[in-house]
Amino acid sequence: QETLRLYTILPFVNRTTTKDAQIRDSKMVIPKDTVVLVPLTLMNRDKETWENPNEFRPERFSPEEKNIGGHTSAKNGYLPFGYGSRTCIGNHLALIEGTCMIALLMQKYRFFPVEGFKPALIPGISLVSKNGVKVKVERDVIGGPDFVPKAAPAAPVEAASS
Repeated sequence: QETLRLYTILPFVNRTTTKDAQIRDSKMVIPKDTVVLVPLTLMNRDKETWENPNEFRPERFSPEEKNIGGHTSAKNGYLPFGYGSRTCIGNHLALIEGTCMIALLMQKYRFFPVEGFKPALIPGISLVSKNGVKVKVERDVIGGPDFVPKAAPAAPVEAASS
């Protein structure tokens, strides 16, 4: 969830105003029937909504922290798949597929960041990296389907004194 907050799949969505809307703290009015781009990427990094918004902190979504309430919560500023009646229909499938893929890869490989690499993100229909994603990959020699863990030696049991 924290990765999706920082790197929202949809950088923005468009919506049409249903009535005139005044911008908060401004005299500017957006007329009814105007198409507006809603910048989800900016909303997910808003300093008024998120403490240290540019930090990667997965614990934000733990039960002990503020409850975000699922994978879309306009109230809490978390909108990785859009929101409302036009929420991405494939959001649950995407999350399940991503989790399964990562679980399968982590059984056989270890991944490390490439020092100094920074992706050049480009917003479009979805967020992509112009220069790819560079990671160091190593085969995990202690895992995989052939790995059988050895049982730990049993601890000595002391006889109870009477």
